[in-house]
Amino acid sequence: MTPDSQSEPVFLPTRSYRRAEEWSLVLVSQGIESHITQDDRGWGLLVSPDNVTRSVRILQVYERENRHWFRYFQPPPDTPGFHPGVVLWALLLVLLHAWQAVNPELRERGVCDTAQLLQGEVWRLWTAVSLHADLRHLMGNLVFGFLLLGLAMARFGAGWAQLAALLGGVAGNVVSAAVHGLGHRLLGASGMVMAALGLLAVGSIGLHAGQLPLRTWLVRGLLASVLLFLLLGLDPTSDVIAHAAGFVTGLALGVPLRALPDTLRTSRFANQLTALATFLAMLVAWAAALAR
Repeated sequence: MTPDSQSEPVFLPTRSYRRAEEWSLVLVSQGIESHITQDDRGWGLLVSPDNVTRSVRILQVYERENRHWFRYFQPPPDTPGFHPGVVLWALLLVLLHAWQAVNPELRERGVCDTAQLLQGEVWRLWTAVSLHADLRHLMGNLVFGFLLLGLAMARFGAGWAQLAALLGGVAGNVVSAAVHGLGHRLLGASGMVMAALGLLAVGSIGLHAGQLPLRTWLVRGLLASVLLFLLLGLDPTSDVIAHAAGFVTGLALGVPLRALPDTLRTSRFANQLTALATFLAMLVAWAAALAR
């Protein structure tokens, strides 16, 4: 006796309730009614005997055409998540902005002025990364920086990512100062945020190893990051040169970081050491600025 000749509804088993919902929608789109149910066999669909053969054929085609999509776009089990340590970075920016509001002279001591750079006040390349023109400027960098830097810290290690992002912000200031010349003033963490984006572009390589060719994921990762950079980094009211230099620096630093052995990249001691180096660099820069 074939299934189509049975009088009772036929049970089509699925792996989960979500998959049962998905299959039900597929069948509905083809004009076939089904009922989601669960019994001792698990979740599944009840389908009319008259529609069993057609339903099975439709679902087989659906699974065959979409199985790679699910595999490619689901992150591997060991994909790094989000590092909560980025809260400290955000808190530092908020505290400095509040201090700046109380003491306006703080901005003048820390802003990266090209004329003062030429007079030897190189610490301004670092202090400017932690200052912002106004609350809108601060919130923009906090929103995107919190997400991008938090992801980069999880991918590369908290200390490594913070140090690389800071160097990206400093590099952005250096390039922008060189391009714009005397009379140019820079401040903001945007270059650091763009450096984190560059790190993530490199960090995406290898996450889906064995699922797609390396070249495909390399192109997709870079393309996605470039599109994000175009969206976030080309605001005509911002310093696009600093943004671009920060992004490129993040890409460049991401390559050696990606090549580090996992034991070193995830080492608690190594990350504590690099986080300390990042903190000390900012501390020394601000100590120099406040001593003037």
